[in-house]
Amino acid sequence: MPQARALVAGASYDADTVAMLGRVFDEAWAQIAPNYTSTLAVQAARLKLANIILSFAAEGERDPAELKARSVRTMAVDDP
Repeated sequence: MPQARALVAGASYDADTVAMLGRVFDEAWAQIAPNYTSTLAVQAARLKLANIILSFAAEGERDPAELKARSVRTMAVDDP
């Protein structure tokens, strides 16, 4: 399992929340993936996205649409 996805899958939440976070990660990554071309850039961006999603979850966000939107926006701001 790739590092970023493993990070999300290993989060300390109940199984339903971890599954939701995984779906959010996959959907957000599908939206922004075309912005990254090199293997190193892809790996770094995926790890960054996973950490962003987990940080919003740690703040209490549980709405999948909001998690995805906030995460994608944060990636866009950080990596214009």
